[in-house]
Amino acid sequence: MRNPLNAINLLTARIKTLILTDGSNVKKQLEFNEIEEINKNLNIVLGCTTRASEVIDMILANLKEKTKQQKLEFLSTSDLLTSAIQEYGFDHENQREKVILNTKENFIIKVDKTAFTYVIFNLLKNALYYLIPNPIYNSIYLTLQTLLIISGVKVLTNPQTTSSNSRRVL
Repeated sequence: MRNPLNAINLLTARIKTLILTDGSNVKKQLEFNEIEEINKNLNIVLGCTTRASEVIDMILANLKEKTKQQKLEFLSTSDLLTSAIQEYGFDHENQREKVILNTKENFIIKVDKTAFTYVIFNLLKNALYYLIPNPIYNSIYLTLQTLLIISGVKVLTNPQTTSSNSRRVL
């Protein structure tokens, strides 16, 4: 298994096949070996969730420690996002063309550039993964938006919500 969440996904799928007959009807009676396998898989799932929680705690503790060591600097969110999109290793050029960045509201944040870029890379990777099999959404929209005191990056899937400041990052 590549990670605990993948293990949980596979094991719960196996449990579903043991208790469902045609995808919707629950079996009336389970055989003893099926009950044992369900119990075994549930114990593994519980172990995986515990391990996943520990991994998350470890990453957060590691990030907290690194934050103390990192060089935080004031940077433009527009420049950060543009740079991250340009540096991202797209599998195909047509994927790059699907990313649209709206920088109508640019602002300055105090951040470690490497950590910020890493987060954007992960967001792009996940967005592209779910974009490919879904014909309804054909672009990834990144919008800079200031909300009250909190600043952040908002990922939109509705093309009608973009403004004239939207641009493709090539």
